[in-house]
Order: sequence, then structure tokens, then C-alpha cells
Amino acid sequence: MTSVITALFGYSIDTIRPFVESLNLTGFKGTKVVIYYNPDNEVKKYLENNNWNVYSIPENKYHINLERFKEIPKVIEKYNLSNDTICFTDIRDVIFKKDPSEIKTNFYIGADIFKPFTQHEWNAKAITDGFPNKLDIIKEEYPLCAGVIIGNGALLKNFFTDCFSISIQSLYSNLVEWCAVDQAAVNILAYTKYKDTFQYPKLEDKIVFNTANRPIKDAVELDGYYIYHQYDRNEIVKNYLLN
Repeated sequence: MTSVITALFGYSIDTIRPFVESLNLTGFKGTKVVIYYNPDNEVKKYLENNNWNVYSIPENKYHINLERFKEIPKVIEKYNLSNDTICFTDIRDVIFKKDPSEIKTNFYIGADIFKPFTQHEWNAKAITDGFPNKLDIIKEEYPLCAGVIIGNGALLKNFFTDCFSISIQSLYSNLVEWCAVDQAAVNILAYTKYKDTFQYPKLEDKIVFNTANRPIKDAVELDGYYIYHQYDRNEIVKNYLLN
């Protein structure tokens, strides 16, 4: 079985509707869980009406991009998902085009850009800001995007526990406001402790399309992917999906 897990803080129904309804349209039948911080009753009702299990948390200590790493292992335990394939995603800027149950992988994270860290300033800085001694270890790898992570439930339970653990020991000055700690932790662990189980991303995988750093000339390049992330950052991608 495949399950989808996401996390939510502060977004309206209209903002999350493309995510919720696109997953419905794929015919997905697995377990769906949203980790919902400071929940709004109307949004919660909308999610429940769309067959989401709402795991409510009144408040968060850290920014949600870090806090969710602490809660995902608890969700996997609570809903008995250790034997499932977990598809963990962002919610605001993700659209599903095909049923994620069809994705066969033990552990996959799509590339943020198909260039090494040494050739992408933002991703390199994301590492050095919080983990200055780690960039040299992974500098020739592709930066991975933390917005969509897919893998075996038991494995991801350990992976996200480790992500949270190293994140709160990082050198970022502020973990309450947004910083790139999630992206950094995911990359460091995937390419070190979890490198023997991690499926290295390739351009031809057609699993997740991370839009932010991908040059796009026309919609033909977009065909065939299961999941589109950051779709609202490019008008070609946005029109392809929403029209």
C-alpha cells in the first residue's frame, strides 16, 4: 500500500484545493494524513470530507519545515504505516498527475537541479549556513528537493527522526523563522548515512518535476510525471496543470 503524508499551517481551502483535488483525480485509494498545526475548523472539515486523516497540533516550537520532521515518525506509528510506501510532500505547491501508488521505490528524492552543489550557489549556501563542515562531503552531488520524499515507511520513520535530530544541532541562527534547514538535512543524510538505500535521481525518472531550477521551453517537456512541485513558479507549468 501507499500512503500520502503532508503538513499544513495557515493555508486556506482555495490554496490547498489543487493539491487535494488533483490527488483525488488520480484515483488514489491509500491512507492520507495531514499534520495540521493550529487547525481551522472549516479547512479541517474540507480535508475530512476528502477522506484525509487530520493529525492536529495546537502549536509548533520550530518553523513547520523543521517541525514536521518531528511529527512524521509519530504519524507513521499512529496509523501503522511502517510497511507502506510513504509519499511525503509539501501541500501548497504540489499537484499530482498520476496515482502515486504506481511509484515503485524504496527511497527516492528528486533533484532540485541537475547540477552539483559546486555549481548552484543557493543550495551550497543552504548547507554551509547550518552545516559548514558538510558541503565538502557532498559537493559533487545533485542538490535534492525536500518537498517530495518517497520511500518505505519504516525507513522514512528513521530518516525523518535523523533529519530532526541533526537540524536542531545545526548552526542556523533561527529555527523559528524559515531557513533552509530542511533541504540541508535531507541532502546531508541522503548522501551519507542513507546512501546505500537512496535511489539516485536521474533526469529520465519521471517521478517528480521540481520546477524552481528547471529550464522549460514548452509543455511537451512536462508530460509523464507523477508529481509536480513548485508548479506556481513557472507560468508554462502552471497553465499546463491547471488548464
